[in-house]
Amino acid sequence: MKKTLSAVVAVLVALALAGATAGPATAASPAAADDTYEITSGHYLPLHSYCLDGSTSNGVRLRPCDGTTFQQWVYTSKHQFQLNRYNRTLCLDASVSNGIRLQPCNDTSTFQQWGLDELEYVLENRYNRSMCLDASVSNGVRLQPCNDTSFQEWWLWV
Repeated sequence: MKKTLSAVVAVLVALALAGATAGPATAASPAAADDTYEITSGHYLPLHSYCLDGSTSNGVRLRPCDGTTFQQWVYTSKHQFQLNRYNRTLCLDASVSNGIRLQPCNDTSTFQQWGLDELEYVLENRYNRSMCLDASVSNGVRLQPCNDTSFQEWWLWV
């Protein structure tokens, strides 16, 4: 069963930039058939928010939110984040040795499986649950030990 978060703007990191705060998204009604959650573009808080941005040429990084397909992610029932809903061949992949990168989607790769904790807004790597997606403008996007800091809080915006 496909569940679509159609009103969701982007995956945003809650950085402590100018004290920006936000709330979680709410799910839209279920749609047709393949167990995916679409995370699409929309409105942003100017100058305060950065989005997870991915491309084959620049890798995975934080960029000011602009609503392009490079900032649109699909969270699947296989616990993967696929880059944009139009081309679902690249997935968010993480390992301590290779870092955060885009790789061809592989349903059996635990490096591409993420736990989405909706209470703490944390993206946990399912291969190593003590490691979380961590991001800052100065250090980039990386896998770090989970530490309850704002650098590891990810928001879905409506």
